[in-house]
Amino acid sequence: MVKNYFITALRNLARNKVNTAINAFGLTLGITCSLVIFLVVRYELSFNMHNADPDRIFRVVTEHTDSEGFTSQASMQFPFVTAFKSDFPDVAATFIHNNVSPPTLYIERNGEELRFQERTNRFAFVHPDYPKIFTHEWLHGNPETALTEINSMVLTKSMAEKLFGKTDVMGEIVGFSKITDMLITGVVEDYPKATDFPIDIFVSIESNGQYSRDVSSGNWGSIYGAVNAFIKLPEGMTKESMEARLEGFDVKHNRNLDEGEELARVLQPLSDLHYNGDLGNYGRRTISKSTLWAIGIIGILLLVAACINFINLNTALAVRRSKEVGIRKVLGSGRKSLVIQFMGETFLVTFLALLISFGGVELALINLKAHLGYDLEFNLFLDSQASLFLLITFLFAVVFSGMYPSFVLASYKPIAAIRNKITAEKQGTFSLRKVLVTTQLMISQALIICTVIVLQQMDYFYNAPLGLDKESVIELASPGGQVENQRLFKSGALQIPGIESVTRTNSGAISGNVWFGSYELQLNGETIENSSEIKFIDKDFLTTYGVKLIAGQNVLERDSLKNFLVNEELLKEIGITDYTEVLGKPFSFWGNTGQIGGVVADYNTKSLHDSMEPLVMVFGEGYGSMALRFETQDIKGLLSSLEEIYTDIFPERDFNPRFLDETIANFYEEEQKASTLFQIAAGIAILIGCIGMIGLISYIATQKVKEVGIRKVLGASVSNILTLFSRQFLVFTILGFVIAAPVAFYLMNSWLQGFEYRINVGADVFGLGLLITTLIVVISVGFRAYRSATANPAQSLRSE
Repeated sequence: MVKNYFITALRNLARNKVNTAINAFGLTLGITCSLVIFLVVRYELSFNMHNADPDRIFRVVTEHTDSEGFTSQASMQFPFVTAFKSDFPDVAATFIHNNVSPPTLYIERNGEELRFQERTNRFAFVHPDYPKIFTHEWLHGNPETALTEINSMVLTKSMAEKLFGKTDVMGEIVGFSKITDMLITGVVEDYPKATDFPIDIFVSIESNGQYSRDVSSGNWGSIYGAVNAFIKLPEGMTKESMEARLEGFDVKHNRNLDEGEELARVLQPLSDLHYNGDLGNYGRRTISKSTLWAIGIIGILLLVAACINFINLNTALAVRRSKEVGIRKVLGSGRKSLVIQFMGETFLVTFLALLISFGGVELALINLKAHLGYDLEFNLFLDSQASLFLLITFLFAVVFSGMYPSFVLASYKPIAAIRNKITAEKQGTFSLRKVLVTTQLMISQALIICTVIVLQQMDYFYNAPLGLDKESVIELASPGGQVENQRLFKSGALQIPGIESVTRTNSGAISGNVWFGSYELQLNGETIENSSEIKFIDKDFLTTYGVKLIAGQNVLERDSLKNFLVNEELLKEIGITDYTEVLGKPFSFWGNTGQIGGVVADYNTKSLHDSMEPLVMVFGEGYGSMALRFETQDIKGLLSSLEEIYTDIFPERDFNPRFLDETIANFYEEEQKASTLFQIAAGIAILIGCIGMIGLISYIATQKVKEVGIRKVLGASVSNILTLFSRQFLVFTILGFVIAAPVAFYLMNSWLQGFEYRINVGADVFGLGLLITTLIVVISVGFRAYRSATANPAQSLRSE
């Protein structure tokens, strides 16, 4: 019996080759997309979960409320952990200080000195409690003592192999940027890919001179954007109880609060690090949970759209098979056996699509690597979760696609079926088909509208006025503290044709490495105290980055922190409208006293995810960032000349120039990836919809061959025939738009709320979405309809 079902199903599928191919192709796309999206979402949700007891690990976040509003930041003062450990000795706590000037490592191997320069985010200073909080498999060394002594270093397995060609490197010496020597006290297994801590080199925090100075001096006024504090709660202690214990912590150690001012330390779960773009992480990549939900829903919708194609085409073809059903019933087939027969056909088509999708998934993962920034793997036999998901997807596709058409076919009355009295209108599926086509068009239009909004927001990111000139600027990292060498490089670079200006600063004009601190301004006999961002600059900073000085004078060369520049936002925050009022007024920052010398126009020091911050600029030398403004078409020659000077002055460093506009574009890497995924999803949804509409219009055209012939004989024009075929599809398009527009608006408006600077979604976006869908429908339906409209009516009426 089963063999008979199987053979009959194969014959029917072979008899309707075009229908089978359309259904298989559509289902292949749906299954492939759903599985790829499952792999992406699962990977993103697995971040940091390899740590033991991840639900007990938290990052300490500072929430500050005053008359100017609410701020939340993960940046931390260096004395925090020492004070925390003193107050709460039962709780493990550690610092991670990342985003410092990337170190150059020197080792001696086989009598030869080798040099290695590492990327910034692969290196960090950490507190000795780090191994008590974050889980590593220790290959060598004692986690209890490995990071307790100054100048001690722990490497990952891959870093040890890179430096020494082996992992047993205990006791080896590593030169650290020609400043000091580090003793290797441990080797740990590499972190998995799904981590927000992609660190390969761990150095004891005691080796950081700034840390030691701030702790010994009790400097709570300096807040470093790259310094975060993490704690691990003992078993049984809750997040809420720890936060309650932290109440009053800052009043005790840090500062007295003004009237109406609130300062709270709250705990951010480790599980939130990867999904909170406002606070960021050391992997420098976040993705919101709402984006993951959106991606997951897209995967479901694409599968549903493919199943709708199957239902539409099979219910349309049901009329053609009505005689077969009638004969089968007359010969004794029951409804159950017919359902089994037709469901078997669905099973075979879906199974064929499943097999093809294996290759589709591999191809998709290879091509998505560049867009996602990471590798994903799929192994049907080793990945039980993916296999289970695939099984559920397969069963869903079989049941959802095949159940209704099977019951429709099996329900035909044998006499009516044999007499060919079954029509699409009479057999009750025409209304369902309207609903399904409308749903499919709704999915396509919602994705198109979402894609247009994402693209417009990305365009806004790239082209919004930032308050500076981002074009033709090159940024370079340099060793910190080498003041004379930086001056030498600056004078040498200015001799290169095309170099217009060179500046030195602590973190460039726009950076994720933000330094904060407290200032005091003496004005009209009052002392105004507040906090702001701080940048150390030289006199060429404004010229190099195109920042406007709107009042007063620029900083002076070797100004010794006497002349401060402030931005408009700082003055707005304290209620100053006449900028000249503050010029020459006593001003101090981090204990350095001087006066306000000038006011600069506001510009965005961070990405457009964040609001404008008050900013103080002061003269400073020896920091690890330089920038050059150039004007030349010979970029290659310019970089070659710069590299020659750079490597001569900084032989211990690699020459890694970055263009400022590319750095800014990298701030929106995740949004760009989301944009790419939306475009791909919208394109696939459109493709699936086109396949379905072409198949459906082909069937309708076949059913209406004689009607079209009669209409043409009676004088109908080609445009009349095209209208006959297109009218109902255009109605479906409008109905789909009415549903898609508010859904897309709600979803994308929620997404846009995550950006401080965002576009306003106007009617033009929805009009464009409707126009694109209408054009797609007209093209898909019009080609086949035009063939029917221009056919010779004599051919279709000859049999009458």
